[in-house]
Amino acid sequence: LFGLFLVSINASDDHDHDHDEEGPDCTCGTGVETAELDCDADDFDTNLATLQTYLTENNCIQYCSDGAYVASSDDPAQSAECIQVWFLIGQYHDYCISGSVDEELFHTYLDACPDCAQEFYEYEGAPDCDASLNCTDSAAQLE
Repeated sequence: LFGLFLVSINASDDHDHDHDEEGPDCTCGTGVETAELDCDADDFDTNLATLQTYLTENNCIQYCSDGAYVASSDDPAQSAECIQVWFLIGQYHDYCISGSVDEELFHTYLDACPDCAQEFYEYEGAPDCDASLNCTDSAAQLE
């Protein structure tokens, strides 16, 4: 099942992976392009739950410290897979409708792990955001 989510990163990949102060490029970390994220797929909730469970069951937060990735010398494959899963969850968080990702889990990891930069989902024709938006009311965000 994980093979569907995690794409092996090819070291000879020649597309541009700019890294700047916003953090590493999500696509660079996961191998998944924003256009490949299907937030409306029939199995989306199940697949996202599998990723979130992976983070907690493997205690992936142990590979993060003060917003940085800490590779494990004992199990480098495990630590690399954990950061890939974290970045993929970040991609879904940024690109799918608010509330798709477990916000408590996401922000717990965001406090410890590096964030990655990618395109955010934008509703076509949505009004510009302003201070009147209640960020805790996901239904209001859809109006």
